[in-house]
Amino acid sequence: QFYVKYCSLIRLKRYHSMEAVNDTPIFVFKLAVPKTQKLAFEGVFKGVDSLTQDTLGQLSLVREDLRNILNTENLVASLSAIEKYLPSLFGLQQAAESLPSEFSKWLRVIWNTPIGSRNFSSAFASPSFHFEVVMGLLTVIVLYRNRACEHLKEALLGGGDFEELSKNVAQLLCKAAGVAQYVAVERIPRWVAKPDTPLPESCAETFLALESICLAEAQQLAIRKGVLKGTSASVLAKLSRDVMDKFDFANKQLTLVSSPGNPVLPPLMSYCMSSGQLWQGITFRLVSQDLYNSGKFGAAVGALRDGQMSLPPRDSTLELFQNLYTAERNVNEKLFAQFSRENDTIYFEVVEKVPLPEGRSLIKPVLFDAPQAFP
Repeated sequence: QFYVKYCSLIRLKRYHSMEAVNDTPIFVFKLAVPKTQKLAFEGVFKGVDSLTQDTLGQLSLVREDLRNILNTENLVASLSAIEKYLPSLFGLQQAAESLPSEFSKWLRVIWNTPIGSRNFSSAFASPSFHFEVVMGLLTVIVLYRNRACEHLKEALLGGGDFEELSKNVAQLLCKAAGVAQYVAVERIPRWVAKPDTPLPESCAETFLALESICLAEAQQLAIRKGVLKGTSASVLAKLSRDVMDKFDFANKQLTLVSSPGNPVLPPLMSYCMSSGQLWQGITFRLVSQDLYNSGKFGAAVGALRDGQMSLPPRDSTLELFQNLYTAERNVNEKLFAQFSRENDTIYFEVVEKVPLPEGRSLIKPVLFDAPQAFP
């Protein structure tokens, strides 16, 4: 089960008018840390002077340290190693672009790719420095996300102040989102000679999806804090709609780059789809609670009815979502029975179809400050 580990799931209850329950799930998808094979830069560039050879040899040692540390799964040490490596890599890639192609014709970059499922166990090889840069930045994204998982576990199970501890989680997810945005906008367009073999990691859509997933997961924390502070169901519904939209967007982007030859990791696809469906159901419930509290009883019943229809049958490929769907459906059905009974016996309002509100985001990516290329 290398591909998915859920840090934790918290189910909080807060009672609104007439005991309407608000449950807020929090989860973060844990990707496998990319691994790479040895690469000696001094053996790639032929015909350069001795001083350049020495510099390339030193860079190879820094990369080898990174390779070994990534194999240990030590997230803090891995982040430190990749941050040490990136400035020199950026400088080398920049210099290589100005050299004749024969100088780097022996280049062979090899990584295990965590998004394209075909190349996780069987590594992908590319003769491109762009692949090395993109995979290095993808490694940063994964390490930030997995550190967020560790902090989330502490926030949920450590018994401390959730609001304070969750700041680290949100910050790491927003930093990961910023790196993903940078790759999609700045790095992928520069990668012109992409591999003929399908590779999701070479597509901007993949990194736009990762950005959206990170922001959706961070927004869940904002909703949780809103619940604790007694934020109105109206505001929570807009925040919930934004989470739903972001997961839906990520699912669509990943679908675009998935192919029979190299499909996107199926659990990641299922995670995005299932999360979008779950948060759609939650959004309808929050809308219903807001309408009920505003005295719009027929519309409140209609929103719950639509929420029931938005939740899929028990056929999700991830067992976690089977339980979440069931729990959300049970809460919905309880409220639906209560609101319907009151409307049928007291208010006699027409049961209306209610549109969902526009989403509202409280979370933004932390813009990635690309390291100064080291010559």
